[in-house]
Amino acid sequence: MNGASSSTSLSHRGMLSRLRHTPLRDLIRGRLSGRLDYRGLVAASGLPEPVSNTIIDVVRRTRLWRLEKGDVAAEFIAHFTDGLDAGESGEQLVGAFGDPRAAARLIRRAKKRQRPVTWHAIRYAGLTLAAIVLIYSLSILYYFTGRPSVTTDYRQILNAEALAVPEDERAWPLYREALLGLQGHTELVQAFNRYPRPGEDGWDEAVAFVERNREVIALVRQAAQRPGLGFPVGYGLDDEDLALWPEESPEGDEMIITASLPHLAELRKLAKILMLDAQRAAADGNGATVVADLRAVLGMAGHAREAPFIICDLVSLALVNLGVQSLGGILAEEPKALTQDQLRDLAHQMASTDDLLRIRVEGERMMFKDLVQRIYTDDGVGDGRITDEGMRLFLGSLASGSGGTTPNGLPADWLLALPIIDFIASSRRETLAEVDQLLATFQAEAARPLWEAEASEADRQITEWKSTVMGTLSHPLPVLLMPALQKVYVHEERTIAQRDAVLAAIALVIHRHRHGGWPESLEALTPDLLPEVPPDRFDGQPLRYTIVDDQPRLYSLGTDRDDDGGRPVEWLKNGVPDYDAAARWVSREHLREMAEQPDVSRCFNPVPDADWVLWPREIEPLRRTPDLPCR
Repeated sequence: MNGASSSTSLSHRGMLSRLRHTPLRDLIRGRLSGRLDYRGLVAASGLPEPVSNTIIDVVRRTRLWRLEKGDVAAEFIAHFTDGLDAGESGEQLVGAFGDPRAAARLIRRAKKRQRPVTWHAIRYAGLTLAAIVLIYSLSILYYFTGRPSVTTDYRQILNAEALAVPEDERAWPLYREALLGLQGHTELVQAFNRYPRPGEDGWDEAVAFVERNREVIALVRQAAQRPGLGFPVGYGLDDEDLALWPEESPEGDEMIITASLPHLAELRKLAKILMLDAQRAAADGNGATVVADLRAVLGMAGHAREAPFIICDLVSLALVNLGVQSLGGILAEEPKALTQDQLRDLAHQMASTDDLLRIRVEGERMMFKDLVQRIYTDDGVGDGRITDEGMRLFLGSLASGSGGTTPNGLPADWLLALPIIDFIASSRRETLAEVDQLLATFQAEAARPLWEAEASEADRQITEWKSTVMGTLSHPLPVLLMPALQKVYVHEERTIAQRDAVLAAIALVIHRHRHGGWPESLEALTPDLLPEVPPDRFDGQPLRYTIVDDQPRLYSLGTDRDDDGGRPVEWLKNGVPDYDAAARWVSREHLREMAEQPDVSRCFNPVPDADWVLWPREIEPLRRTPDLPCR
């Protein structure tokens, strides 16, 4: 009874074992093969022990799937069985078999090649992913171990002119004293888009403001005559400066990109006050004061250029333009306020502004060099790679002034999560070369007069990089920091045009003083009153001149490049006449493209069918039309 029970139990366990070692595909076919148990297959084969041990050892070393091991074991069993049947002994067969390790490697390689295509695809995908993870991990390590090398204090180079001014000859202390001594609401001056004229709303208030600040105006004139401003950038502020700007930090900043330039807005404010005073003086017939105020504004324009930044030069241009427009208005409305001698003096002053009307890029070049040394490593031979420390410093300062985004609209912090940028971005040497090339291209383009200009190659390159994420990552510094260079150049050229027009206007007024009427042409003014007729900046031909209702009119062809007889633009901008709407520059190619799509261009990129009237600026009557030229 006990023997029968034991035999039944063993048989039951044998069935369970075969079931556990049978592939699902065999079970579905109704076969209880037990093929997954290669040891059981070898044991059941009845082969001699040396042969069985060799088979098990080789199969184990193959490290194949269980089913593959079973198939290999079955093949070995058949092979050795055939050998035994041929009369060879087990020892002979094992001896002739060779190295089990080498056999296992060969068998594994062959079986893996026979596996399904899907397995190979998954395997290679896994290997690729592992390689990516490994490379990225190494790039993270490489990225975070780099350290920038700051070796040059570019503040000293940038401020060479400011630091060279002796303290007792510096203009800034006088400007500061004037600013601290202002009485009344300076918002009145800041809000002026156009100075009120005698009899207009706001005139009495403006005159009262000027009267209260006579001492301030005298201080500003005195400061404007000094040889230099003497306002070093990036070295911090003293207690007197903090009294003027309590919100500013007293600490300096070695980084040029974050250096504060609060004095520029203050110079513009003081210049507006001077021009308001000149307007009052002209109304009173006080030409000497007009000359003194205009000379002071030009001196301030020179002071604004002390640091060679584009923004400083733009403020200088704005101050020159403020003086030009104010003088043009006085010549049109109060021509008898100035004597011929005073007019000649002003003409000489205005003609000597050439150096104030050119944009420099030395400050931007220094800014980029300073940034590069703070962002990149230095390999000692002029090259290096981007560092995490440097990118955080750079993007942190950038995001604080741009809402935390790049020009592509990407969050600036997003770039910090990409150490792979170390491999994508231009190297130290490449970045410096790119910046130098862009600035050199701009300088070459700016050396040509406006009538020879075409679309800027420098701007085109920046726009191309900026248009894609990869471009931004590959060229982060020029993409994120380089200004719109062609706009700067056009602003420069427009200011030259307005300066030239007021010189011609001075000659016209002197001619009228002498002869009692306007000349028939500008050529009649040369060379006695005008060395030569200035060129129209839009086509290079002599500046246009006509008489309308017995009044002179100086004009340029303007944006559309055709002569409309001096007809002004009849658009409004923010409720006031937009006299400069025809001064917008577009390339000839772009002008042709807009002509081919008049309906679209009319609303989205309008070109007025009018001329750019340079003098007199304000022409009445002006038909009031909506702000947008399209319906």
